[in-house]
Amino acid sequence: MEKCLELWDDYYVNGGTDPTCTDGYSLNQIRRQVLSRKQEIEKEYTDGAYPEIYHRKTPPEIPNDYMAKAEEIRARARESLALYYEDENYLYLWEVKDRVPPKEARRLLLKSMLRCTSVLEFAILTDNLVVMRQYMDATVYLSSFTSCAEKIRELIGSDHVQSTDIGIGMGM
Repeated sequence: MEKCLELWDDYYVNGGTDPTCTDGYSLNQIRRQVLSRKQEIEKEYTDGAYPEIYHRKTPPEIPNDYMAKAEEIRARARESLALYYEDENYLYLWEVKDRVPPKEARRLLLKSMLRCTSVLEFAILTDNLVVMRQYMDATVYLSSFTSCAEKIRELIGSDHVQSTDIGIGMGM
């Protein structure tokens, strides 16, 4: 129960990382675990002899759409999207996507790599904080763009048109 209460406090302040649900949903799941532990204590101990942890206040129920650090998530998602659209490797991947053999494109997850920006852009437009949270760490995706671009350069050669203005994105 102690761990559940600590986890609840941490999720409430810092948020979680679950790519499928909001922090509010996770917090309510943890709250149910706390209530379940309290019921177990009530069955195991006689009235009045409950351990000290039992008397700690049960966390409140939270709206399911609650997200910790929502404004930070929004800001970082917008910053990341701008970095993605400016990244030379990302732009290169867009340029050469049709020249990559389909089997290699699947192996390198090229479509997924290129789709991440449109997914993030849509999440920003629809204020989907759960999805924004998944894509807001730019270093992960920028590294993936670099790795994929290097593999494709080896595969098809490095002769390519300069990627300065291909007109994609929100123009941020």
